[in-house]
Amino acid sequence: MNAVSPVDERIRAMLPVYLLNVGADHKQEPRNRPNGAGFYQFLYVARGEGVVESGTLSLTVKEGTTVFSTKDVPIAYRAKAGEFRTGWVAFDGARVREILDYLGAEDIAFLHSDAVRAQMLEIYKRTARNASAETLSCNVYELIVTFFGELNEGKKPPHLLRAKAYMEAHYARDLSVSDVAEAVGISESFLYRIFRTEERTTPVDYLRTVRIRRAKEALIGEPQMRISDVAGAVGFSDVAYFCKIFKSETGMTPRTYRTRYAL
Repeated sequence: MNAVSPVDERIRAMLPVYLLNVGADHKQEPRNRPNGAGFYQFLYVARGEGVVESGTLSLTVKEGTTVFSTKDVPIAYRAKAGEFRTGWVAFDGARVREILDYLGAEDIAFLHSDAVRAQMLEIYKRTARNASAETLSCNVYELIVTFFGELNEGKKPPHLLRAKAYMEAHYARDLSVSDVAEAVGISESFLYRIFRTEERTTPVDYLRTVRIRRAKEALIGEPQMRISDVAGAVGFSDVAYFCKIFKSETGMTPRTYRTRYAL
């Protein structure tokens, strides 16, 4: 199955990232692009095993693996044996190369991630429901960030990973930097240092980012939930302060965000 996203010249000029087409549960035929494709792509192995080749690289990819390939880089893929079914998200945009460079992306990359799989399926569903090009642009950008964020995560210091995991698990609580440092077993000053070095931010700002991301999920996923309840659920005791921070991070109020991106 595949869904095509028509992209006219106006959208190409307006959006930094735009969806070209997306597919799911496709019986994959052998594909060989010796000169590369004219677009960027995430290819997800839904079932079976395949072989991906690019230059001297030849790798078996199994169910659950997502393969990223950049624009104009030679790539070929085919079934290894038996059934080989895939899903994909193909995209382009004037700012894609800049985003990938910032994230340290390689031309070909492999990742096993349930979060990436879920985001790709959601893009497929939203395309099938005729979501706007602007919404799909946001979804593709989030997919890029998730993929390379997870890919790069394993290279970071274990104390940082534990601190981030603790914030992700306890963001709804009234957390302080000292709480996080104590949970991880390091000093506050060291926690600040590794966040500045590795994340180019502070623990406080990172926690705020987590809370706003969770608020976005609640605003869209729980349309009947009151704004004040969303604020409390993601760790803000003051709804007015939540709305102020949300607008500073997203450029819109929680209510406007919910209206614009409602499914």
